Amino acid sequence: MRSVRARRGPAAARQPEDRQAKEALTPQEQAIDLLKKKYATVGRQKDVARLYHRELELLREDRIRSKKLRELVSLYLDTLEDAPAAFETLASLVLLDPAVNAHRVELAELADHINAHERLSSVLVEASERAADQRSRPSCFWMRRRSAS
Repeated sequence: MRSVRARRGPAAARQPEDRQAKEALTPQEQAIDLLKKKYATVGRQKDVARLYHRELELLREDRIRSKKLRELVSLYLDTLEDAPAAFETLASLVLLDPAVNAHRVELAELADHINAHERLSSVLVEASERAADQRSRPSCFWMRRRSAS
């Protein structure tokens, strides 16, 4: 678990939201953004996570959904220390963008930590099926090599 957190870096090192992106938010998204900030400042991190989930329901652009999912994974790992919730959020990220190997590797590390190998397998199979073409199809070869050692 420590290696997952170490690669992520401190929460303060994450990029601030783009001003242009903030201006493009709907009133509902702006309200969620304001509430997330307010809840974060008063230590209501579970409410922040709940608002991320609501925000994800509203978002339609994959690039932004991917960014929000990464932020939510960090919140679950770094602040709430909820590895199972981080695993499921990361699984959503893998399914959204199956070509990113780093997400799959981190998912495998979390699966080892929480003993979720069966769920990991089903996510990787579904991600493979969702891959747009052969080049972005996730390889499960590294998983076989890891288990053999």
